Amino acid sequence: MNTNLPVRNAFILLIFSAAWIIMEHVLGFNSTRHDVGEFTRLVPALVYWASLFLLMARLKKRNGSLKFLEGWKAGIISSFVYAAGFTLVVVIYSIFINPGFYESYKAYSLSQLEAHQATQAQIDDALREIDMTYGGSPFSYLLLFLFSFLWGIVLSAIASLVFMSKAKTAAGTP
Repeated sequence: MNTNLPVRNAFILLIFSAAWIIMEHVLGFNSTRHDVGEFTRLVPALVYWASLFLLMARLKKRNGSLKFLEGWKAGIISSFVYAAGFTLVVVIYSIFINPGFYESYKAYSLSQLEAHQATQAQIDDALREIDMTYGGSPFSYLLLFLFSFLWGIVLSAIASLVFMSKAKTAAGTP
């Protein structure tokens, strides 16, 4: 299998994702406007997931047909490259560009929970989730990679099924 298309797909997405994160930073969505950032942070993931379907469509168009395993393998390759690269982009962003993200997001989330009169147990659960997701530990980055990669594997399988070419039937049979 030629891996150029899946890898190129992943690199294009990485460029988009890095540019999107920088745009969010410049606009303050990852520092002073977490109310907007909660929604805009979803865009790279949604574009990544949609790109897996576009990858399958391109493979089918280029080859004239698409076998399930061929598409799924391409999706797995693209997902692995993207998940690894995206994790690296987030590590660089959170360590060098916006090291205050975690603290500002934690403070924002705490104020939201208090405004909604959350119980102490709800606050503790939410803060534990924020620590695990955004805390900057190697474990949080590992979770980011695994979540991105596993969703990519699942969506690649679905996209392969959607774009898979039907098996040709023998002449005269439906």
